[in-house]
Amino acid sequence: PPMSLALSPEHKRAAAEAAAAKDTREAKGGDAEEDEEARVAQEGAHIYDVSDREFMFFHMLIFGVYATNVMGQDSIIPCMPVIQSELGFSSSTVALIASLQDIGMVVGKLVHGWLIDSLGPRQLMFYTFTALAIFLLVLSMLSTIGAIALFLALISFVGSATDPAEVCIIGNWCIGRAKELAKGIWVLGLSSRSSGLVAIATFAGLLHVISWRWALRIAALFPFCGTLLTHYLIQDTPIEKTRPGRPLSFRALKDAALQLFSQKLFWMAASVHASAASIRRMDIMFGSFYHDATGVAAEDAATLVIAFPLGVILGLLVGGTLFRLSSGLRRRIYMTVMWSMVIIGCLGLMSVSAAPKPSTAQGKTHAAGVAAVFVFLIGLGVSVPYYMAAYTYAAGHGGGSIGLTAALIEAIAFSSAALLYLVLFAIIETSGWELTFIVLAGVGVGGAILTWIFLRELDFKHQTDARVLGEANSVAMGEMDVADTSTAKRSSSPPPQTLNQVPHQHQHHPDAKNLSAGDGDDGGGDGDGGHEDDNKHTPTTSLWNSGAEIMSMVGQLLSKALKLIDQYGDIAWSEEPKEISTLARALAADDRRGKLERRAENDTSEASATAPSRVLVLYNY
Repeated sequence: PPMSLALSPEHKRAAAEAAAAKDTREAKGGDAEEDEEARVAQEGAHIYDVSDREFMFFHMLIFGVYATNVMGQDSIIPCMPVIQSELGFSSSTVALIASLQDIGMVVGKLVHGWLIDSLGPRQLMFYTFTALAIFLLVLSMLSTIGAIALFLALISFVGSATDPAEVCIIGNWCIGRAKELAKGIWVLGLSSRSSGLVAIATFAGLLHVISWRWALRIAALFPFCGTLLTHYLIQDTPIEKTRPGRPLSFRALKDAALQLFSQKLFWMAASVHASAASIRRMDIMFGSFYHDATGVAAEDAATLVIAFPLGVILGLLVGGTLFRLSSGLRRRIYMTVMWSMVIIGCLGLMSVSAAPKPSTAQGKTHAAGVAAVFVFLIGLGVSVPYYMAAYTYAAGHGGGSIGLTAALIEAIAFSSAALLYLVLFAIIETSGWELTFIVLAGVGVGGAILTWIFLRELDFKHQTDARVLGEANSVAMGEMDVADTSTAKRSSSPPPQTLNQVPHQHQHHPDAKNLSAGDGDDGGGDGDGGHEDDNKHTPTTSLWNSGAEIMSMVGQLLSKALKLIDQYGDIAWSEEPKEISTLARALAADDRRGKLERRAENDTSEASATAPSRVLVLYNY
């Protein structure tokens, strides 16, 4: 079978029946049409169906392993001011290290985006986070700043597999379920920052009693144990699609990347993510800022770093919920408010750094507390733009290569962040922290504008795709009504009450689970059958209310639908469709029934002449 999945009992029975029928036909030398029928039945049987309880269990399991790996990576954040104080390098060097980490992350995103759709997210996370544990152990033994910077870049390289793998898992889980998709991305961000908060708080406390070297050795246990345990717990489960075989060839990878690069929304999502990532990467520098601008001890600065992940968690709880439950203009206003918090926080930190450094211990504590409030505000504002806007687009519009889409978006974003932190390295060396936060406030203004434009274009695409989808379905149903009328005149028996649609894998990405009746290259087809209730296969009833108008535009609408298929590969849902597994079973059953009834008729030529053309019912992740 193409996937290793936990099948429901009815799927197992259907698969067994299909296999037995195929063996019988091979013994008797069955024809090509029977082989096609068996293939369709088997594909329909292998679409998994799990209960809500199993769905939540596997979500908790995969987010648990994600949390352990994030704890390993975020343990470095409170250690940085202590390492800086012990080795005696400047804050501008920390900015240079952050830039090197971003470069390692960009290379990692490209490599992991290439591997993820062939290895699958489970195996990729196992390999990369085992390497993460080893690199953390090696980092704890180093004493020179050059070697530390190199291994921090390597840690970013292997740790960059986390987000594409998680987005790929969520996209595979939530095919055709828009609300579940947004909820999965929201829980992903909460899992990441909650575990990061626990890691920062834990290791900030440990740094008061142990050295940073022992703290990193303890941190290495989290990704190793968590990944090793979960790797064996989730195998042979519907947590992911297992894709055996080699990675994508260079040509296939190039074609997939060029297809993404040709889409305007892809570049908009990447620009939004780049703005948010530039602010998000400041988490490794806030400890150095506390130590330089306020004069607090390195251990106290490590403790105050907790303000940023705390703000991110609260931002996801409040702002992420508003993002999921809103749409249109209201969602754009929410995102603008979130970005305004980032701008206010950056300007506040600029005023703290411009003020004279306190001389008393009480003054230092007070200044550090004020700075922590502004850092909290930045985390509060950047949470939703970073974790939800671009990731939701990648999981919902990534087609057959969700992991590649997420990886390319992040590679572009962190390339921009790496260039920015090279600039900040020079700014901190020459002008100090004041100009640094002015630049970051400007990034926040640009991010707010880009996010508004991106969400507006995304809403427009959803409306356009919903209209074209409804028009294509209306045209197809009209053709089927004409075919049913001619069939009724020819035979006294009523036509079969089915809607024949064939599950079909995408031409460019064979591992995708898109369901359609044909590709953009197929204008007509060999579909057959009658029709069911109109409301069963439409996103909304309101689209069917305008069916009389749409029928007069048959030729124009079909050409538009085919043009969109050729240009974008698929058409997205703007509303939440039916459960994919239920629909797949119905499609496979209708197809088998229609073929058996057609073979029962004596005049096959007349039946094929009166059969309706292939129905274009288009799905997107």
